[in-house]
Amino acid sequence: MRNVAIAVAVENYSDRRIKSVDYAAADATEFVQALEQHGLAPADQLILIDNAATKAVIESKLHSWISRLASDDVLYFYCVGRGFTEQGRNYIACHDTVVSDLTGTSLSLEWLCGQFQESACQKIALFLDTREDVPLAPTRGKTRETELVESPFFEFFQESEQRLCFAACQLGQSSRSHGSLKHGIWASHLLQALNGDAPLSLDKSNRLTAASLHNFLKSEVPRSVRNLFTGTQVQTPAVYGTISSDFLIANLDPILTARRGTLDSSEQQLRSVRLFHEQKMPVKSLSGFCKGNFIPDRINDAAESFLAKIAEKEVEEDIDQVHDGLKSVFKFKRRDTKATVDGSSGSIVTPYFDYEVTVSLNPDKPSEALFRRQVTSIRQPEMVFCEEFDEVFQGKFDRLEFGAQRTLNIEQLVDQIESLESDEIDVSYNKEVTRCSIHITGSQVQIEVTADHFCLTQSARQSPKALIQSFFDAQTLLIETHGIKNLPFQSVAD
Repeated sequence: MRNVAIAVAVENYSDRRIKSVDYAAADATEFVQALEQHGLAPADQLILIDNAATKAVIESKLHSWISRLASDDVLYFYCVGRGFTEQGRNYIACHDTVVSDLTGTSLSLEWLCGQFQESACQKIALFLDTREDVPLAPTRGKTRETELVESPFFEFFQESEQRLCFAACQLGQSSRSHGSLKHGIWASHLLQALNGDAPLSLDKSNRLTAASLHNFLKSEVPRSVRNLFTGTQVQTPAVYGTISSDFLIANLDPILTARRGTLDSSEQQLRSVRLFHEQKMPVKSLSGFCKGNFIPDRINDAAESFLAKIAEKEVEEDIDQVHDGLKSVFKFKRRDTKATVDGSSGSIVTPYFDYEVTVSLNPDKPSEALFRRQVTSIRQPEMVFCEEFDEVFQGKFDRLEFGAQRTLNIEQLVDQIESLESDEIDVSYNKEVTRCSIHITGSQVQIEVTADHFCLTQSARQSPKALIQSFFDAQTLLIETHGIKNLPFQSVAD
């Protein structure tokens, strides 16, 4: 039994009328590299990119490799490029595809289906990523569309429990990429899952199955598209075949176990935290508030719409300031970041983390606007614990929070702290014991714990680095010094 990987990617086309596919080469190359962690041998890899991905070469190589597969082999096939359909048949443009003869110079997915059918291989996982539109030449009396359609190719996967096609988008949609990710959006999430960087993609045994992967992709890809693009762009991942938790794509448990032994625990923790601050200010102090405007006394759609209109300038100025600072200190290029403002909210997506600012009416006092600024989705922890990050966000945050990976028993936590009878640590809690506050003598931080989250608050906004260090200091004191294990973070010594 062998794991075999075939990757076909066309980023640049010899016919310049066909727009290039951003990051296609990186997507395909890193897909194969990710599989190497799961036992893929160099001799079992075929990668065809750009001028190595002509129609003749693709068809020759695929026929040769697929025909030699044994019944117990597993084939991972990754294909990324521009797709289209003509008269009900689906095609992927090759490097040497020409607009004047699209079907004659492109790879037919129905031909590929025939190769699969003739192969002895029983287990196939195809990952299909078709990007946006191919510029099409005028046609007479023919039906030609710029997206794939239902066909025998997709029906082939529906007929077997061991053959699946994961598609970056549903039929009739287009897959998208973004400079801040340096990948296709769907591909980026797929790579995270294969590399063990997406806990939500795994089952309880840290296995990446067909079911767990599809559930992850169909949730995260649309969310990323909404965050990265303005307008009505829609991209919904699809899967063709029987989705099963028995269809194992990769077992991440060995990798994650080894990683826990080599990664610094502080880096592991920072991937899950968010830094934030909430600021209250009178609605009438916002720049868009004019004489004669009403001051909200309740929260409803009209009041929220009014707030979004009069607060937009403050949101835009905040996003501009942070965006300029990030570009300056991290030397980001235009394609590395995406900054958007939409009335009462704004966001900046970077390769390292996301920044968001939102404004809403204060539920306790609707005449006040509540500004929330936060850094979330930390992808490279070392970049939020560096001097450059401190320079941009100096004095912006006073709270650090992260969700617990398991439900916490607050009663047990309270009992454990009280049993210490320590003058250094004290705990208070509500009568239902659904939350508690931990107080550390001489510390300037307040710790709040509920069944599903941990929040550390500083008495004043300082540098992000100081806030993070306070978190690590509290973690060391509570776990390492006093042995309080029933907390949502793991031991520094783990």
